[in-house]
Amino acid sequence: MKKFFALVLSAAMVVSLVACGGGGQSAPEPPDMSSDQPLTGEITVSAFDSMSAESFLREAAALFEDMHPGTTVNIETFSAMPEMRTATTADGAQVTVMQIEDDPQARTDYINRISAQLMAGGGPDILAMDVLPIDRFARSGFLEDLSAYMKADPDFNHDDFRTNIFDAAKLDGGLWFVPLGYSFEYHAFDSTLIPPAQAAAFGPGNAVSFAGLMEIGAELHDGSAPLFDQPEFAAFGGPAGRRGGVFRSLLSDGFESFVDLENRTAHLDDGRFAELLTSTRENAQRGLFPPAITGTLDIEQMMRIRSDEQPTERVFFKTHHSGMLQMDFLRGLGESQMMMFGGGMGTITDDDQIAGIAADNAGNVPFRFTQGYAINSNSQNKRLAWEFVKFLLSEEMQASPTSMRMGTPVRLSAVQPQAEMFFSGMFGGQPGEMSPEVEAAMHAYLEAHRQMADQINTFTFRDAIIDDMITAEVALFFDGSKSADEVAAALQSRVGLYLSE
Repeated sequence: MKKFFALVLSAAMVVSLVACGGGGQSAPEPPDMSSDQPLTGEITVSAFDSMSAESFLREAAALFEDMHPGTTVNIETFSAMPEMRTATTADGAQVTVMQIEDDPQARTDYINRISAQLMAGGGPDILAMDVLPIDRFARSGFLEDLSAYMKADPDFNHDDFRTNIFDAAKLDGGLWFVPLGYSFEYHAFDSTLIPPAQAAAFGPGNAVSFAGLMEIGAELHDGSAPLFDQPEFAAFGGPAGRRGGVFRSLLSDGFESFVDLENRTAHLDDGRFAELLTSTRENAQRGLFPPAITGTLDIEQMMRIRSDEQPTERVFFKTHHSGMLQMDFLRGLGESQMMMFGGGMGTITDDDQIAGIAADNAGNVPFRFTQGYAINSNSQNKRLAWEFVKFLLSEEMQASPTSMRMGTPVRLSAVQPQAEMFFSGMFGGQPGEMSPEVEAAMHAYLEAHRQMADQINTFTFRDAIIDDMITAEVALFFDGSKSADEVAAALQSRVGLYLSE
């Protein structure tokens, strides 16, 4: 894993340059895809997130170079790998956990570095858009429109892919990055707490907003159980989207009404943002959800819920990442399955059912991605870069064991093989071996997943630097250091300045 030195250049300076454009301009036509000449040359792929991307990219690079002698694919990743730490439980058992340190400064340094390289007419040939500002780079002419590449390539068949993901990822009519996989959030409900009249509106084929569940739950809440298993706010997590906590969920579902990236404006001091903070705190004090976690969890806190302890608390609603959906269908299939499933937030899950895929306040259903790749318009070998991106979309790579961290594959034929790796590898003893009960659970999972994924129709473009600003300031409200109005005013100033430069 390579390291880099932060450029002596502020984030605001770099953003100002990028916003003005003047760097690379998108080519009017993609490279000739029909050439019979063998692929040659060297390209570089750059990703910030080492954990999700490095092993997958290095496997792909080695296979691609074997297929195309005379090519070289360099892989660069920059984030620190997770630290494996060991803790001793109360009964003396040794347990190893993976602890990920969030590093906003490292993200800012990486964005600075790539931005400066693009402005200078250089930069890696292929960019992982894990933390980079997709909308800024696309509108500044730094990224190729990959929908044009797909259309011009006779070997690319749209029908092989979940095209609603590609359509949702478009910006201003162009596809500036290709997500290799996708994930989403979904809501579950405890069927012992939700009356049949409300439960009838739920299911995998439905989309439900967090705010909508708040309305339903507020009418049902009698103090016997919290509405949600999430705390009111959690200051740890990834660079974009929901970092955990009710506040982040509510903010994410209406983010574009507070921060308008397209028009470079912020609306954080008009009273709505402060009201969102205040109402979240008031609802937590009423017992609708747990209090905030404003610091980083240490290893002892991470171990406070033991897999051999039986959960004792019921919660009306739970919000899960789609990577947990498999576990919903393995519930009740034996002790080994329950040991893995029984962690979570320490709440009873035996009676949980799917409420629906998570929608935003406008009713749109967003997706998220872990790995998505763009081609730098400054690249001197765009044909080779596209061929490598296309190889990342091949069934060989989409169904590779190293793809498990990228979410559900966008290639349709790779979805079931990935599910088989999970269900058979973890619960069948040997990969490829499943009991009839586990195999039935897998097919039920695939059908529910399909129903939810069919509803995806949008992607919320975010800016990692703005997300980090919001997290840092909001934590000061939830730890009591600032009032809601003070946080809103500070964010309006910081975010407004960032967007205006």
